[in-house]
Amino acid sequence: MKKKPSTPEELRRMEYEFSELKDALPPEIVNALEQAFEILRPHITLEVPMCNELVPVIENLIYIQYPSLSSYASSWPARWISEISEKIASHLSTVLSLLFEDFENGVSRNELYDDFERVVAFYTLPMVAHRKEMPNYEGAPFWEQEKEGIRKELEEEYEESKVECERHNRLKNEFILAVQPIIIKYYGQQTDTFTTEMWKHYGIALGSTYLDYSDNCSDLEYIFEVEELTIDPEESFFEYKQ
Repeated sequence: MKKKPSTPEELRRMEYEFSELKDALPPEIVNALEQAFEILRPHITLEVPMCNELVPVIENLIYIQYPSLSSYASSWPARWISEISEKIASHLSTVLSLLFEDFENGVSRNELYDDFERVVAFYTLPMVAHRKEMPNYEGAPFWEQEKEGIRKELEEEYEESKVECERHNRLKNEFILAVQPIIIKYYGQQTDTFTTEMWKHYGIALGSTYLDYSDNCSDLEYIFEVEELTIDPEESFFEYKQ
């Protein structure tokens, strides 16, 4: 057993090798290895295969949701799109693994947040546009001439905000619908017994991951469409962003 396993098959082989050797090993080594396998098992058997399935799904979704990036699918920027997909898939797999482990062990996560319900609302509820209040400068010499223009500007801002919120909510729902079947494949039995609090934490995990996904995709779109980067900087996307 010379290296850390990276697939379920390698883990099973190493556990078999360990079972064959354990009687000849000192007790402290046996205990240490058993603890290591206990820690590695959920990571290798759940996180790794789920991550591997999520990567192509997320990568395909990027090209669908950000069509301006589709023209780069066969050139070097595709490497950056793959890096984003791998990061988001890895993050979501790890976050959910830790979340379900806490659920199984009866660990409460509410204490992680200063205002739990506010965090739940931020990550799980649809984004809603809000109208700015019309200022009141009655009596000011410019007011009668300016107030109709100000009212029109505020209404235009509100309509633009509505469009942005609708887009955000649509893309978020598409993201959740894309990754959900894979999550259910690995954690479906656990979700069948979720309490209301568990669903809230699950919603936070998905919502926060979506924002990370959205921010990275928007940054990538900005780099290519606004900065007009055309030459491969020979860096990873995340190195270039810093």
